[in-house]
This record gives sequence, structure tokens and C-alpha cells, in this order.
Amino acid sequence: MHGEVIASDRVMRLPKRILVGVDCSDTSVRALDHALALAKTSDAAVTVFHAFGDVLASAVDVEAEERRAGDALDAILKSRVNVGDEVKTVMKWIDPAVGILQATANAWADLIVLGTHGRRGLSRAFLGSVAERVVRESSQPVLLIRALGEGEKAPSESVTPRKLLVATDFADASKRALAEAVELAQQIDASITLVHAYANPVYAASDAVLVTADMLGEVLRSAKYAMQLAVDEYVTAKVPILTDLREAPAAPAILEAADKAEADWIVVGTRGRSGVGRLVLGSVAEDVIRRSTRPVLVFHQPK
Repeated sequence: MHGEVIASDRVMRLPKRILVGVDCSDTSVRALDHALALAKTSDAAVTVFHAFGDVLASAVDVEAEERRAGDALDAILKSRVNVGDEVKTVMKWIDPAVGILQATANAWADLIVLGTHGRRGLSRAFLGSVAERVVRESSQPVLLIRALGEGEKAPSESVTPRKLLVATDFADASKRALAEAVELAQQIDASITLVHAYANPVYAASDAVLVTADMLGEVLRSAKYAMQLAVDEYVTAKVPILTDLREAPAAPAILEAADKAEADWIVVGTRGRSGVGRLVLGSVAEDVIRRSTRPVLVFHQPK
């Protein structure tokens, strides 16, 4: 099913206070660039957070490391921040995940931006397991920018999104992700592609697999109906929404749909507080975050 509808009228909530975690790696600098670009679009204040330790140390060690970290951050920010930009730097000797969550609360930040490393799951993310914990525990959305492997290139040079790819399984978490994406798209004049991946039922009798044409047809009709309901809520606003319905495993379908749509960001929802393994769509969102060369915006749905 491919179609175009118009999204609904809502009060928009572009981020006005952004918290970006920077560990001075190339990936975290890419995350910083995304945060600063979005801040200019939304006229937001930016807090740059750096944790330079998570163990006890002597005062001399802390002071020396703080000076080193301060010099490194100054060098990064010098070419990126202009006089008059509302950018604050916070450095603490603290566990990075705890520090990011605390700094987010202290700054009243409504968006967290983090870089993630590698392709082996969120356990290998920004500063170890930091991104995993932040995604799990933060009530604010988290924008994840993955490190690019050898030979990989960012699919878009734009750090301000103009095309959003929203993954849905029609559950509450993905409904929230779509609503938030619509709100964001209205403010930044972006379009949305809503993608849903479905699987056909398989019934086994002895050694035979029985799937009738009626079964296949019903699955497709149900998926089309659910997709139409998802977009019908947004029929009065001025955001174009394309729909992409795919019979395929969910994570590859989402990534392929993002390629086809030339999406700048992928948007997913998560539910609960019981870990990345509980991301919406099962382990699909984790797989998307791990494999996507595009930024992934994660919205958390509390229990």
C-alpha cells in the first residue's frame, strides 16, 4: 500500500533545550554537529556534557583531567560555536550515564543527543553501555548518531532532517513516535514516510506448510486497514505522509524503506523500562539502531 495523506493539527514541541553527550570521539563530534544544527532550527539552548571519570581519584588527578578535558572540548567548540550562541559546557567526574541523566534534568532538556560506536549492539554504544541506559531510563527522546564503519558513508549530508521515516507496529509506543514525528515535521517543514512490516501466517500439518490465499489476503487487508487508521488521525495538518507496507522481516524492511525514502532520520518508539531488549517491535528497534547509518530518534513510552 502506497498513498499520501495529510497529518493532523497539533501543538508543536520542537526541542528548546538540548543535552548532547561528548566524549571527544569523532562520533560524539558528529552528534554535537547534529545538536547544534537542530538548535539553530529551533532556537534552542545546548548543554554539552562530558564525563571525565567514574571512579574515585585524588584531587590532583581530577583537576588535571578536568583541565585536559576542558582544553579538548574548547578545541572542538571553537570552530562550531559563535559568539551569542546559547551553549553551556558541563564537565563532571561521574558515571557517564548517571551524569547525562542528571544533566538532562538540571538543564530541563527536552532532547538528548548521543553518538554510538560500532555495529555490535547498544552494549557497545557511547562510552560502553551509556546509550543503552540513557535510552532505557530517560523520559526524554534520544537522538542516536552511530559511528560509521570503514567504507560507510552518511546517506545524507543534511544534519537538519527534511524527511522522516517512522516505523510502526500500531502499538501505543509507535503511535506516540508518529505523533511526535508529525509535530516535529510541522515545525521544520519535513515530510514523513510511515512504514509497517508484516509477516504472513504459517500453519504446519505434518510436514506440510499450509497457507491459503484467503489467509494471505486477510493479513494484507488487516495491515492496510491498520495503516490507514494510523494516518487518518492526521488528516488536517500540512505534513505529507507517505505509507510503505512491506511483507518482510521488520528491521531490514525499515532500513530498506529508509533507503527508498532517502530519509534523514529514522523514528522509533520504545515501551517499558526493562531494557533495550524490550524496545518496541521486540528486538527490531535495537537492530535498527545498531545497523542504521542514519540518525535514529527514539521516543520512550512509559509503562
